[in-house]
Amino acid sequence: MTRENERYVGGLKLAANAETTAWFTFGQVHVHSISGRTFDKDCVVEITDKDPREFMFAMFGRKWAFEYDQPPDMRHFRRGIIQLQRFKTT
Repeated sequence: MTRENERYVGGLKLAANAETTAWFTFGQVHVHSISGRTFDKDCVVEITDKDPREFMFAMFGRKWAFEYDQPPDMRHFRRGIIQLQRFKTT
């Protein structure tokens, strides 16, 4: 494997095309409504992708709070986890 085919996530070396999962939260004033679904301080977004952080920026811009490499303490997020994924074409 060459350097251009490697990347690091959470201190682990992965193949460049490997998908990883990350969880994201929103700040108190970050409210997004997409296709009738609300994303705000009361939910966690779970993204499995080659670059979950880039996907999060593409969906929500800079209006989100934290990224986690495992689910956060769900007692603070009464609406639970919302899974997002890219629309993949063949």
